[in-house]
Amino acid sequence: MRNNKSMSLMLQFCYRRIALLTTLLLIGTFYSFAQKKYVSANHYSFSYPLTWKVIDPQVLNATVKSNELQNANYEVGFKLSNDTSQKIHYPYFLIQHQVANIDFEKLSFTATANLVKKKFENEVLSYRSSEVDTSKVKLVKFDSVKIDSLNKAVSQTLHIRVSGTREIIYIKHAFIGRFGITVLNYYLDNDKGRTLIPELVKINSSFVYDKGYEPITLIKPPKKHGLINLLIAVAIGTVVFFAIRYFSKGKA
Repeated sequence: MRNNKSMSLMLQFCYRRIALLTTLLLIGTFYSFAQKKYVSANHYSFSYPLTWKVIDPQVLNATVKSNELQNANYEVGFKLSNDTSQKIHYPYFLIQHQVANIDFEKLSFTATANLVKKKFENEVLSYRSSEVDTSKVKLVKFDSVKIDSLNKAVSQTLHIRVSGTREIIYIKHAFIGRFGITVLNYYLDNDKGRTLIPELVKINSSFVYDKGYEPITLIKPPKKHGLINLLIAVAIGTVVFFAIRYFSKGKA
């Protein structure tokens, strides 16, 4: 009798453990697939996991002013949801949107992408010049700029050393729109941050410009073959009509 009671208690314990593990697994699965959507007033949007959240604009502005980041205007920033501090800690990503000062509609994607590529290369040079305080930030290595013709984007990965010891992965991913460029700047810890790269790839994959603001090369031109087919049909119909009349007269 005592053995049966012990067995019953053990089974109850096992069932509870299984239920708890199942619940945790379901919650983890929900958070891995559930996403939010960021919609910008600059006519673009993208989805991001619930494990990320928007950085308080005041915190972002204060960080930029303290020269901890490059001198730039950022529209918005994101950090991990479990980061409750009033400072920006790695990993995080910041977004810049720049309206084109030239007419993108008159340029091919290749020409526009090469302009962005040149801009990225010049930024790399700035790390090696007096523009950047090397006691705070030092360029360790960098990859060549990649142009993605399919997704109309330009990207580059840099490895920088911050405050003398900490190495950071800095990924720049620029989407070329019809009237401007949107750059997603990812800052990841060299050790733990690598595990987040698949999430960042999904964020990039979800990025879209609003209709009318997408890259000019992605806008489908009006179909001209419809008119051509109509003219061909009219011509064939005319030939058949006169052929019928001709043979009809011949029989008469």
